[in-house]
Amino acid sequence: MKKTLLFLAVILFTASMNAQSFIASDDVYVQGSDENDKEHTINYNQDGGNENPELLVKVGSTGRTDLIRKTLIKFNLTESGLSGDDVTDAKLRVHVADVQKNKADPVTVTVSELTDDTAWDEHDVTWETAPASGGAISSVVGITGSDIGTEKDWDVTEYVKTELDGDQIISFALEDLDVVNNTVTFSSKAGVYAPRLIINNDLTLSTSNFDVQNNVVSLYPNPAQESFVIQTPDTEISNVKVFSINGSMIFNSENVNSNSLTVDTSAFQTGVYFVHVKNVLGALSVEKMIKK
Repeated sequence: MKKTLLFLAVILFTASMNAQSFIASDDVYVQGSDENDKEHTINYNQDGGNENPELLVKVGSTGRTDLIRKTLIKFNLTESGLSGDDVTDAKLRVHVADVQKNKADPVTVTVSELTDDTAWDEHDVTWETAPASGGAISSVVGITGSDIGTEKDWDVTEYVKTELDGDQIISFALEDLDVVNNTVTFSSKAGVYAPRLIINNDLTLSTSNFDVQNNVVSLYPNPAQESFVIQTPDTEISNVKVFSINGSMIFNSENVNSNSLTVDTSAFQTGVYFVHVKNVLGALSVEKMIKK
């Protein structure tokens, strides 16, 4: 009996400072252009019919809107169960995929508010239709070529608290406000390293929703031959993506809305894969799967 009580106490103590990771619901970059070009009317989410795995940030020179690239990222926390008072700190975390042209020149990337969180969608937003940037929230200074392959964090605590007490849709703009003629490329949710919102909170969770918030996932058989099954014990799966070891997405199932999903692997090559499972609360789990 003492062992049981001790085990439950450890779970509740650990959960009292709970870190939740939410994957972006929408992400895309928009590009400006001068009056003779059409880049400002193009939606850059679609690249040959597939989601674009790149998010760009660039400002070329003062007055040259045709050189501007700005990234938009949105998180839907309407089913998170969080309020502003629950949050102890919040960070926007994005993976640096590349720094083009002058890799040694440091770029400061600023995260700003968007004046309208809900007025854009990754599948149709353009430079022309994107909400305007609002106040700057925080900056990461000095991104160079040496940062390729790393993740960068922006402190967005106060903004997230305010938004959680509002419509719980949280949008950010990533932009270069220092006019450095360089391009920073971040990974989008179409690739392996999706933008994430990491929120630490003071909620004390029961043993059941402790599992839900951490998105406990079972995957079997593993190694797999013809197929494998994904199961989540307490919350439904929202979507599943499978990536090869080189980062190519080879499987994508949206709107699963079930506690289990069977994935056919008969056409997969032998090797290691990474299975991204997002539940309906927005929590993401990444599992390694081996195809025999």
